[in-house]
Amino acid sequence: MRYGTLLRVEARHEYFADGVARGVVFEPTAATGAAMRSLGLLSRPEGATLTVLRPEPATAAGAAAEPTTLLFKVIGTDLAIGTYTEIETGKADRLYWFDSATAGATDTAGSRALSAKEAVGSEDLRTVDDAAVVSALDVRERRVPPLGLLALRITAADLQADRPGPEFHLLFRSRRTLWKYVVLGAPSGVAPTIRDADGNVAFEPAGAAQVPDGREAVTLRSTEPIALRERGTQRFQLRAQTSAGERVLVKRLAVASPRQLGRDTVDGREVAVSEIYINL
Repeated sequence: MRYGTLLRVEARHEYFADGVARGVVFEPTAATGAAMRSLGLLSRPEGATLTVLRPEPATAAGAAAEPTTLLFKVIGTDLAIGTYTEIETGKADRLYWFDSATAGATDTAGSRALSAKEAVGSEDLRTVDDAAVVSALDVRERRVPPLGLLALRITAADLQADRPGPEFHLLFRSRRTLWKYVVLGAPSGVAPTIRDADGNVAFEPAGAAQVPDGREAVTLRSTEPIALRERGTQRFQLRAQTSAGERVLVKRLAVASPRQLGRDTVDGREVAVSEIYINL
């Protein structure tokens, strides 16, 4: 039997260099699995992409079908996804809800956003006692909910179409943090500074610090949050003013990693900070 594409969903992520949301997968609910079998549909998950296939030509079951909602769980398989993504994770009473019936405008690639705005955000959250969520998940799944639920609406006309169906996407934003460089071993009497070779980011002194082994450090923190990236392209230089003029101490500083998250209080408000240690 030949199959054609009923619809396609792609999970995208700003953090990864290729734009693919690794660590996000789609899985049909039990009821949706049964409904798809009765309609002769197949789901083909490929990493962060879900493709639902329909038989060609349409089966008798498909031709007679009433409008149907296919529900898929959006599962975060990477336990660290919350460290590099601007999402809420680990909340036992909330999950994200995405619906093709309210998808946004088509982008230049012909794909429609399933989130309320361009990227996944707080507007897409629902509580686990929401009626639609209760009908989709069993008690155990509501106790430890997936990252989200995806509702895909299909009609008899969709099942009988002779051309590829619509394409949708979810865009996850990279987490944005203040970057704090902890400089160890700076020459006595020298006040290090950081300069962005591209002129986009400014840094300011964040005071002295003491690391666990007792050494004193100088800290410099960005004045604005910076997006975390799998492969950072920033060109930050560590410099110092000496009697002989300005000197470059480190030509290109290391970039922040999701594994180095901390908290700082800035202007009376607690904020997420990425710490990068520099030994001179």
